[in-house]
Amino acid sequence: MNRQLSAHPSSVVMGSPANLQRAMDDDHVAEQSAIPRICTLKEAAEILRVQPEWLRERLAARKFAALKQGNRWAMTESQILGAIESMSTKVVIPDHLDPARNPMGLTRTSYRRRIRRQS
Repeated sequence: MNRQLSAHPSSVVMGSPANLQRAMDDDHVAEQSAIPRICTLKEAAEILRVQPEWLRERLAARKFAALKQGNRWAMTESQILGAIESMSTKVVIPDHLDPARNPMGLTRTSYRRRIRRQS
Protein backbone atom coordinates (compact mmCIF):
# COMPACT_ATOMS: atom_id res chain seq x y z
CA MET A 1 0.00 0.00 0.00
CA ASN A 2 2.14 2.81 -1.30
CA ARG A 3 0.03 5.95 -1.24
CA GLN A 4 1.53 9.34 -1.80
CA LEU A 5 0.33 11.89 0.72
CA SER A 6 -0.94 15.04 -0.91
CA ALA A 7 -0.17 18.42 0.56
CA HIS A 8 -3.64 19.74 -0.18
CA PRO A 9 -6.87 18.28 -1.60
CA SER A 10 -6.67 20.64 -4.59
CA SER A 11 -3.47 18.89 -5.69
CA VAL A 12 -5.43 15.69 -6.38
CA VAL A 13 -6.42 14.99 -9.97
CA MET A 14 -10.02 16.09 -10.21
CA GLY A 15 -12.68 13.84 -11.60
CA SER A 16 -12.28 11.07 -9.05
CA PRO A 17 -14.29 11.55 -5.85
CA ALA A 18 -12.39 8.66 -4.23
CA ASN A 19 -9.06 10.47 -4.76
CA LEU A 20 -10.47 13.67 -3.32
CA GLN A 21 -11.89 11.87 -0.27
CA ARG A 22 -8.62 10.00 0.30
CA ALA A 23 -6.67 13.27 0.18
CA MET A 24 -9.05 14.87 2.67
CA ASP A 25 -8.68 11.84 4.97
CA ASP A 26 -4.88 12.08 4.72
CA ASP A 27 -5.00 15.76 5.71
CA HIS A 28 -7.35 14.94 8.60
CA VAL A 29 -5.01 12.20 9.87
CA ALA A 30 -2.04 14.60 9.69
CA GLU A 31 -3.92 17.12 11.86
CA GLN A 32 -4.64 14.50 14.54
CA SER A 33 -1.12 13.10 14.63
CA ALA A 34 0.38 12.35 18.03
CA ILE A 35 3.70 13.78 16.88
CA PRO A 36 4.07 17.27 18.40
CA ARG A 37 4.94 20.29 16.30
CA ILE A 38 8.57 21.26 16.83
CA CYS A 39 9.51 24.94 16.69
CA THR A 40 12.98 26.28 16.01
CA LEU A 41 14.63 28.56 18.55
CA LYS A 42 13.67 31.61 16.50
CA GLU A 43 10.02 30.52 16.21
CA ALA A 44 9.85 29.75 19.93
CA ALA A 45 11.37 33.15 20.75
CA GLU A 46 8.76 34.86 18.57
CA ILE A 47 5.94 32.96 20.30
CA LEU A 48 7.36 33.83 23.74
CA ARG A 49 8.09 37.40 22.59
CA VAL A 50 11.70 37.31 23.77
CA GLN A 51 15.04 37.68 22.04
CA PRO A 52 16.44 34.41 20.60
CA GLU A 53 19.75 34.96 22.43
CA TRP A 54 17.93 35.35 25.76
CA LEU A 55 16.03 32.12 25.13
CA ARG A 56 19.22 30.31 24.05
CA GLU A 57 20.90 31.31 27.35
CA ARG A 58 17.93 30.03 29.37
CA LEU A 59 17.87 26.74 27.47
CA ALA A 60 21.62 26.25 27.95
CA ALA A 61 21.17 26.92 31.69
CA ARG A 62 18.33 24.34 31.72
CA LYS A 63 15.77 26.90 32.94
CA PHE A 64 13.23 25.67 30.37
CA ALA A 65 12.64 22.23 28.89
CA ALA A 66 13.76 21.85 25.28
CA LEU A 67 15.39 19.45 22.89
CA LYS A 68 18.47 19.60 20.74
CA GLN A 69 18.37 18.83 17.04
CA GLY A 70 22.03 18.33 16.29
CA ASN A 71 23.64 21.44 17.69
CA ARG A 72 20.48 23.57 17.55
CA TRP A 73 17.82 24.12 20.18
CA ALA A 74 14.16 23.38 19.45
CA MET A 75 10.98 23.32 21.51
CA THR A 76 7.66 21.52 21.23
CA GLU A 77 4.39 23.35 21.78
CA SER A 78 4.00 21.80 25.23
CA GLN A 79 7.52 22.92 26.19
CA ILE A 80 6.70 26.46 25.04
CA LEU A 81 3.56 26.38 27.20
CA GLY A 82 5.69 25.19 30.11
CA ALA A 83 8.10 28.08 29.56
CA ILE A 84 5.18 30.53 29.56
CA GLU A 85 3.91 29.00 32.81
CA SER A 86 7.33 29.23 34.48
CA MET A 87 7.76 32.86 33.37
CA SER A 88 4.39 33.91 34.80
CA THR A 89 4.09 35.17 38.35
CA LYS A 90 1.38 34.52 40.90
CA VAL A 91 -0.73 37.38 42.14
CA VAL A 92 -0.03 38.25 45.76
CA ILE A 93 -2.46 40.50 47.55
CA PRO A 94 -0.74 42.75 50.11
CA ASP A 95 -2.08 42.43 53.66
CA HIS A 96 -3.48 45.94 53.70
CA LEU A 97 -5.59 45.18 50.59
CA ASP A 98 -6.76 41.73 51.68
CA PRO A 99 -10.41 42.09 52.77
CA ALA A 100 -10.06 39.18 55.21
CA ARG A 101 -7.22 40.92 57.10
CA ASN A 102 -8.29 44.52 56.54
CA PRO A 103 -12.11 44.62 56.55
CA MET A 104 -12.18 48.39 57.10
CA GLY A 105 -10.19 49.15 53.92
CA LEU A 106 -7.50 51.15 55.70
CA THR A 107 -4.60 52.68 53.82
CA ARG A 108 -1.21 50.98 54.06
CA THR A 109 0.05 53.41 56.70
CA SER A 110 -3.13 53.23 58.79
CA TYR A 111 -3.11 49.46 58.56
CA ARG A 112 0.51 49.28 59.81
CA ARG A 113 -0.23 51.69 62.69
CA ARG A 114 -3.26 49.64 63.71
CA ILE A 115 -1.25 46.39 63.64
CA ARG A 116 1.54 48.01 65.75
CA ARG A 117 -0.98 49.23 68.33
CA GLN A 118 -2.54 45.80 68.62
CA SER A 119 0.79 44.06 69.17
